[in-house]
Amino acid sequence: MIQFQNFNDYIALFFLIFLNAVFEFHISKKKYKIYDQARVGIISPPGYWFFVIWKFLYSLITVSIFLYGWILSPNSSYYVATMTIYFIFIIMCKMWPLIYFEYYMFKLGAVLCAFIFSLSLVITALIGSEWNNGIDLRIAFFFFIPMNIWLLYATFLSVIMIRPMCAARALIMNGKQPMYVARFDYK
Repeated sequence: MIQFQNFNDYIALFFLIFLNAVFEFHISKKKYKIYDQARVGIISPPGYWFFVIWKFLYSLITVSIFLYGWILSPNSSYYVATMTIYFIFIIMCKMWPLIYFEYYMFKLGAVLCAFIFSLSLVITALIGSEWNNGIDLRIAFFFFIPMNIWLLYATFLSVIMIRPMCAARALIMNGKQPMYVARFDYK
């Protein structure tokens, strides 16, 4: 099981979780308003859920990478690759809300979300390659699974929301109050 060498290991874990929380881009109520107006029925959750879900997922993957990289496998043959891909993954995750909600690049946002999902799968596979090296690495592997599931859903949601988001944005930019859009007519 996890055996921290000293108090600095606890501080490092807390610091990593704290950094993920601090550097999260906050989407203004105006941006949530655009998303909430463009929601497609019951398959898209209310905008305020995303903040809670992402905080939980970032905490899980931070603990996962902490277990994998800083405590258990610094001599792993995949260590450098996993850490490099993880940092690219985090940067892409932090860029996605800016691209999607701040710059209104919905198609690019959907492609970026698919790319983030693929990075997440690669990280999970690299962590899983250490499966036989202890229970802690199995825990690290399972802590990354919810992120994969969420990113698959987020990619699906990003793709189906392209048209409704464009419509809601156009109405808001023209000073009109959009009505709730709940339809699947993509003709």
